[in-house]
Amino acid sequence: MIDFRLHLASMMVLATLVGCDSDGPSTAAMDTPHVQVLYQDGPLPDVCVRLHETQAGPVLAQAISQHDGRARFTELPSPAPDQYFVSMESVSDGGWLLDSKITQAKQNAIRLDSFTQSPQQTIQLPRGAVRSLTTNRKHSR
Repeated sequence: MIDFRLHLASMMVLATLVGCDSDGPSTAAMDTPHVQVLYQDGPLPDVCVRLHETQAGPVLAQAISQHDGRARFTELPSPAPDQYFVSMESVSDGGWLLDSKITQAKQNAIRLDSFTQSPQQTIQLPRGAVRSLTTNRKHSR
């Protein structure tokens, strides 16, 4: 009986430390620098967002957008550049893909401010940025 009580007490401490009773996103997750990817005013998940210092420069950081369209960056360069050039890529087979003419850093004008100045930013993709993988069906977003 003593072993069960000790085990139960340690599980309760662990649950408190891990945050199993949390109902929503943690404050730390909301404070994490992120960009929300939107298409036709709705969130677009499964997009790999890559940040570059110059249009042709190497990838400095990347994150994948979740169901809410937010791509959270856990590691950003320090010191941060004044702005980032953005390239993007579809990462799932959800019946759609991003048009490469719009999403390549070398060809586009999608830029973000430094996350030190603006930790939460939005990319609103233009009409036609998402293409259906089937020829006769339009993307439902």
